[in-house]
Amino acid sequence: MKTEGMEGIYSKIANELNLIIPDDWEKLYLHSEIEHSSIESYFYFKVNENASYVYGFDIPEKFNVNKEDFLEQFLLINDYIEELWNEFKVNQQPLWSNLTFYLESNGKFDIKYGYENLTESAFDDYERQIIWKYKILGEMPVDEYDKAIIKRFRDK
Repeated sequence: MKTEGMEGIYSKIANELNLIIPDDWEKLYLHSEIEHSSIESYFYFKVNENASYVYGFDIPEKFNVNKEDFLEQFLLINDYIEELWNEFKVNQQPLWSNLTFYLESNGKFDIKYGYENLTESAFDDYERQIIWKYKILGEMPVDEYDKAIIKRFRDK
């Protein structure tokens, strides 16, 4: 069940992501996990269909953006994620542990929620990010350690 509050929060997340990327972009994915009142988020975006994904936290270096300003803006996204989680709680909806927010530059978006218990996960947060990139972005890692994570994931 979507509420008016949820729609407003989706819009705030999309607007903040649009502001935080200092270049034209085509599509992006934001992933957030929430557990024990702690939120971890990251995002990747493409400037065009033929480009590879850019890791959001590389923006300060790649686009000559002040790192503190970038982090301050990005923390707003985490605030909106927490606000969204609380909106679910207030409306007595099942509480999710993670979400993936997909957004295109034309405004089309999709959001998928996950409900797994992250505390009991066989993978830590770093490993879950590697797996998420593999599943969602289709990126096979080049690093041997990360390849082993994907192998362990596929063998499960």
